[in-house]
Amino acid sequence: LADELDRVDERRTRWVELFGRRKSLLETERAAGQLRRQAYEDPLTHLPNRRYAEARLDGLLSAGAVPALAVVDIDRFKAINDAAGHPGGDAVLRAVGQLLVDGCRDTDEVCRWAGDEFVILLPDTTAEQAERAMERIRRSISAHDWSALGVEVPVRISVGIAQAARGDDRRTLFAAADGVLYDAKRAGRDRVVRLSGVTQTRDADPVDGEALDTTSAEVPEPTSPAFMVGGVSPSPLDDLPDDQRDADPADAAGGFAGLLVEPAEEPADEPAPEPVVEAVLPDEDEDPDEGPAPAYSRSPLDELFGGPVRRPSGRRIGP
Repeated sequence: LADELDRVDERRTRWVELFGRRKSLLETERAAGQLRRQAYEDPLTHLPNRRYAEARLDGLLSAGAVPALAVVDIDRFKAINDAAGHPGGDAVLRAVGQLLVDGCRDTDEVCRWAGDEFVILLPDTTAEQAERAMERIRRSISAHDWSALGVEVPVRISVGIAQAARGDDRRTLFAAADGVLYDAKRAGRDRVVRLSGVTQTRDADPVDGEALDTTSAEVPEPTSPAFMVGGVSPSPLDDLPDDQRDADPADAAGGFAGLLVEPAEEPADEPAPEPVVEAVLPDEDEDPDEGPAPAYSRSPLDELFGGPVRRPSGRRIGP
């Protein structure tokens, strides 16, 4: 009987040890998932953050994809903050993020870049398709009832769109999209401007019947601050306080920077064409062309998240 009791105690001890190990593994897994969310999720909007956007865009471009990139900025956000207070401003940021997600396809990825600026990655999408989609989103944001959030100031967005070309890197593509966003701001805000290629033509809504000045949005040279490790192209958002324009602190440590790829050189006998401005008026009755459902090129982050991450509040990022 004593031997039998000893064997029972031994089995009980082994089960307790196994249970303790399993509990420890589960706690470790939960902690790792929380760290991943903290690293790649914006705490205010629960959208993927700038670090995720940079890594995802690097993955797409390195795989040979030519995605479209939309840089979205809330017009006169400082005035919204002043009128509604910081809680009201935060509510606007969350609502705009949700409206951006609602207006995009499941395969598009909406990320909060910094302050009141968002970026949208649209894989396997032409600049024209991206322009139509963003024009539809711009109208939905303009028509949204913001008084429910206690915001009486009109909420509008400006959008700059650029499509990658073979050999472009993340900094080149972002500088191009940010440059045409600057055009949209100069032209009066509340509009969508697209650059159909980094070295191609810029299209925009007409302003008082006149074409935009193309000298205002030249793509920076690779030696400019916009292309430096951890750098961000100069922003036209002079109405946003400096303390809200600070980059993610983790980016100062390097993050995913350092992956700059030299742009492909133009053949000597084929000089780059001069930019040509075309005025594009959005058709109110036009049903936006969603285009074919794009297929994602996998990036290292997919191993962490199990697929593209885009959904905001209420939906987890990560496993």
